[in-house]
Amino acid sequence: MYVVMFGEGAPHLHAHLVPRDPSREGTSAWAVADWYRAVERGERAPADSDAVDGIISLMRARLSDELAGFADA
Repeated sequence: MYVVMFGEGAPHLHAHLVPRDPSREGTSAWAVADWYRAVERGERAPADSDAVDGIISLMRARLSDELAGFADA
C-alpha cells in the first residue's frame, strides 16, 4: 500500500491510501495509477461504494482509538 500525504495551509492529515493486490493485474507498484485512470475513463468499474464506506468507517474507528492513546500520553 502506498500512502501519499501533502501539507497544506491548515494543520490536518490528508492521505491517499492506494491498495495493491498482486492477484489483480494492473495494481502492482505505480501501475495502480493506470488502474485509477481507467476507472476515470469508464474502462474499469469503480470500487463498490458500500465496501468503501465500510473501510472508511473501520479506518476512522481505528485512527480514533490510536489517537486517543496519544491524548493520554
